[in-house]
Amino acid sequence: MAILPRVILKRGREKPVLRGHPWVFSGAVAKIEGEVSPGEVGEVYSKGGQFLGLGYINPRSQIVVRLLTQKKEELRENFFRERILRAMGLREDWLKGKTNAYRVINGEGDYLPGLIVDRYRETLVLQCLTAGMDRLKGMLTNLLVKEFRPQSIYERSDVATRSEEGLAENRGLLFGKNVPEFVEMEEHGCRFRANVKKGQKTGFYLDQRENRFFLKGLSEGKKILDCFCYTGAFSIHAGSGGAKEVTLVDSSEEALAMAE
Repeated sequence: MAILPRVILKRGREKPVLRGHPWVFSGAVAKIEGEVSPGEVGEVYSKGGQFLGLGYINPRSQIVVRLLTQKKEELRENFFRERILRAMGLREDWLKGKTNAYRVINGEGDYLPGLIVDRYRETLVLQCLTAGMDRLKGMLTNLLVKEFRPQSIYERSDVATRSEEGLAENRGLLFGKNVPEFVEMEEHGCRFRANVKKGQKTGFYLDQRENRFFLKGLSEGKKILDCFCYTGAFSIHAGSGGAKEVTLVDSSEEALAMAE
């Protein structure tokens, strides 16, 4: 294994890492040994010399290290393929028959800090939020093509937090066919259109899926007020659940027109 930069922690600051926390904050760092550029892989050690893990180092960020593993192992293509396949398997087992739009990779939750991948039918939307993941964007795109066989992969790394990593915002097609203005999707029997190029988040609030379904079961015969409705996903579920009246309120005329 190549000689990697080392992050040495202050005495007693290794406990969160040993308990599984994936971040090392700047205040916990005693020193960094070796030359390092933002996003480069390095090792983390306690003050007493105990190996704690491997991760991406970014000295300019308040989160100096984002850990990928607590083992000494090669962080090559197969490492990332295994993580992607694990994440994909979990979602497919849980969401089969419920929806064809969902978050495939959820950053630290899937042991891939800084990487977000959302699926909208045959379109994948990718966000690289950290310098470490941004360095790997080409390899990650190729892996997603091999494992998912999508029609398109579109990048939505247009979030302000990238500036904290020293990165500019990016948006555009990474693979495949040009993405249409609206991508159609289904969720618990309701059909929607998501604007993955310009919409909020990556085009849809995928994380609210179960809350929308819960509202559907409460809506029969009710009057529903949907504030900050965006494109109306909660309202559509409420209507599908038998609501007698639904009122939608949002500051965006474009979002309301799409909901209508």
